[in-house]
Amino acid sequence: MKVSVNLQLKGTTYYAARELLKNKFLKSGVELRLEHQHENPHDKNAVAVLVKKSGEMLGHISRHLAPKYSKLVDAGKIIEASISNVSHTKYYVWINVDITYELTDADLEERHNSLLWKSASS
Repeated sequence: MKVSVNLQLKGTTYYAARELLKNKFLKSGVELRLEHQHENPHDKNAVAVLVKKSGEMLGHISRHLAPKYSKLVDAGKIIEASISNVSHTKYYVWINVDITYELTDADLEERHNSLLWKSASS
């Protein structure tokens, strides 16, 4: 089963986002790739988001979602990722991304056995 989500990147001020925005390259539809940064000293589950074509880093998936997405990246379950929206001020750049991934049968079963699913379906 394919699942699509929209997430806002974190840490964009530390990477290439401002420069890419200035050069009018940062726009909706730009293809991205996710990379699990196993050796990240701040978070072993860190997932970097990079421009697919150039490899320039834009930011990270948020820390609380990183464990889920690092597993998806490692399992090769990310189908596609792209920029959905970019907004900015003088100091900040906000980047929202669309990510589509494959949900495994085990994940589906776990989701259907969860208390939240059972309470929502009753």
